[in-house]
Amino acid sequence: MRGQVLAFDFRSGEGKISGDDGNRYSFAAGEWHGQGEPTARQTVDFEAADSAARAIYPITGRVAEPRSRIAAALLAFFLGSLGAHKFYIGKSNAGLVMLAISSTGVVLAGIPMMAMGLIALIECVIYLTKSQDEFEATYVKGPKAWF
Repeated sequence: MRGQVLAFDFRSGEGKISGDDGNRYSFAAGEWHGQGEPTARQTVDFEAADSAARAIYPITGRVAEPRSRIAAALLAFFLGSLGAHKFYIGKSNAGLVMLAISSTGVVLAGIPMMAMGLIALIECVIYLTKSQDEFEATYVKGPKAWF
């Protein structure tokens, strides 16, 4: 089962986990199978035995937080030429491209910046026309960085 460490007392070597099932489980330091000490809000995998947690393993790696299509659309509308929406959805390379092109637009009569603004406006509309699940699958979790 998965859960989240609520607290761990280093002095007593005891802690509490909130399981995904809504129950709380006590655990002892000896059940911890991760490096270092458990910390509050750490996501873990464990075996539940009555009200105790056994064989607790921290879940490593970054767990992607869901990204709102509305927030992405607003960023695209207001700060799109700077690539803010790309950074928000985790497409940093595409965001850097938009930022670099817009930056050069300052010295080139603003034409490149307007082009990036037009692309951002198109993406704003696309984000708003997709469902939240489609948006997540296509633009956040999927490889697609451009419209």
